[in-house]
Amino acid sequence: MRAFSCGAKAVAFAPQCLWLDGFGGAEAVAFALSFLAVIGGSSTRAIGVSYNEAAMRYLIAILALAGIFDSVLALRIHNQNPADAPPCAVTEKFDCGAVNHGRYAVFPPIGFDEPDHSGKIHIPVAVIGILGYALIAGLALSKQYWLTLQAAEIGFACAAFLSFLEAYVIEKWCIYCLYSMCIISAILVLTIAKLLTDYLRGRRSGEIVAP
Repeated sequence: MRAFSCGAKAVAFAPQCLWLDGFGGAEAVAFALSFLAVIGGSSTRAIGVSYNEAAMRYLIAILALAGIFDSVLALRIHNQNPADAPPCAVTEKFDCGAVNHGRYAVFPPIGFDEPDHSGKIHIPVAVIGILGYALIAGLALSKQYWLTLQAAEIGFACAAFLSFLEAYVIEKWCIYCLYSMCIISAILVLTIAKLLTDYLRGRRSGEIVAP
């Protein structure tokens, strides 16, 4: 595993300056979005636009798998010795080690006056992310789109809250968290688009589309 920054421009272009296991995380996100544009267009015609229900379902699942992979990388940093320099600490502001070893890296957060080895159970946020993305993938593949939407909304709210903490409380950014924010946002938009498309198709055909 190797990491590098792009010098003075690293803060603005940090996602493009990071490589993980020989493949850039930013490139992975770009590939997923490109894949969305490609397979989303190869479809049957419905309400005047290209639409393929199976492609949409599998794309949501693929994005969820990307989210699982991203969460696994974050969990590995969480379990890493804090004294070791993480590969994603590319700048002073982009330091996934500081974020993943902080009090907000677990749920519930570690109390300010909580001693080490207090015996309280704290679940790593990355583990919650793995379980959440796995749930979204399962719901999408089983065509439970309303439940997929609910799970995606909860995931988006959690990711947005974590971004708020990183911006105003921790004052450091975790690159994996930003990737996750992009992934869950894409899943949420795709799920809304799927449900809206089904609704419009149902209205056009005079049928009521059940959730």
